[in-house]
Amino acid sequence: MATIEKRVGRHGKTTYRVKVRLKDKGHVSRTFDKMTLARNWAQKTEVDIRERRYFPEAESRRHTLAEAIARYRRDVLPHKAATNQTTEESRLRWWEERLGPLTLDQVTPPVIIACRDELLGEGSGYTDGRLPDGGGPGLSPSTVVRYLRVLSRIFNLIVHEWEWLAESPLSRVPFPRNNPGRVRFLSEEEMTRLLEACRESGNLYLHTAVVVAISTGMRHGELFGLTWSRVDLDRGRCRLESAHTKTRTSRAAYLSGEARRLMTLLYEHRDRRSDLCFPSPINPGKPYDIRRPFTLALRAAGVEDFTWHDLRHTCASYLLMNGATLGEVAEVLGHRTLAMVKRYAHIAESHTASVVERMNKNLFG
Repeated sequence: MATIEKRVGRHGKTTYRVKVRLKDKGHVSRTFDKMTLARNWAQKTEVDIRERRYFPEAESRRHTLAEAIARYRRDVLPHKAATNQTTEESRLRWWEERLGPLTLDQVTPPVIIACRDELLGEGSGYTDGRLPDGGGPGLSPSTVVRYLRVLSRIFNLIVHEWEWLAESPLSRVPFPRNNPGRVRFLSEEEMTRLLEACRESGNLYLHTAVVVAISTGMRHGELFGLTWSRVDLDRGRCRLESAHTKTRTSRAAYLSGEARRLMTLLYEHRDRRSDLCFPSPINPGKPYDIRRPFTLALRAAGVEDFTWHDLRHTCASYLLMNGATLGEVAEVLGHRTLAMVKRYAHIAESHTASVVERMNKNLFG
């Protein structure tokens, strides 16, 4: 028999606590924000108990978090993009080392909160999403959120698909407040200096890769995982299939002008030992590591506080300044929603304002 108790907290928030009695085992309970949710859970739980399908306590004590992570690693991780697999794997290992031996009933909100605070550290020194010189001991709030999200995905499977636990402990863990999205793009002067430094570096791939990254907005993994079999130079089109993109959706990246010319030259002098457009000279089966040449070029050009990913921001920013809409930018960059391109809204607004000002000046002097 289920009972539902209405509770009003100190701050006036109303919740509904459901208790369902178990024969010879006391009771189980859950708290909901809405009465309808409380009633639905009570009815489902009573049916499960009658049909002997409700054993949350036994299941939660039978399985460890390490076992859940192993199952996630086996069944879910291989279906993600290669770049996502690498980053998620490092986060899975972190949780495995900290909490792996615990049974699921022992992975409580206070335990996760302690891990969250360990990741954040103290005095990390992050402001506006960037580390100052000298760094700090902790991770940024946005990075810690990603650690918590992968754990949350595992617990959602535990609760909703594997039925090892009645409720995810992450539902009662406050996530750190995310840093605002960072938009750093090259000014025209910085771009001129950087491209000149890339040309003068003598590196086989650097100048071409930077131009293509700015021109197409491709992610690092998409560009350096690109193969000639997916490049149509006659049509100026690169085919990015779902297996090669971060969002697991297919799209095309278009080469035009200088980017197309440089890719054509690269194809004519390609390393025939590999189908990769940018293969490692040492191991042609692996993509070229552009990090050090790019860092040296930035230093030579005097461009500070800039990363490879900011080339993607540069592409988006100049698309907007040349009249593209936020929707068109999202399509070029491969974002599934407009949420990720909202960070560029101020650029679109300033461009629109300048267009209106220019029109009025031409019309009315």
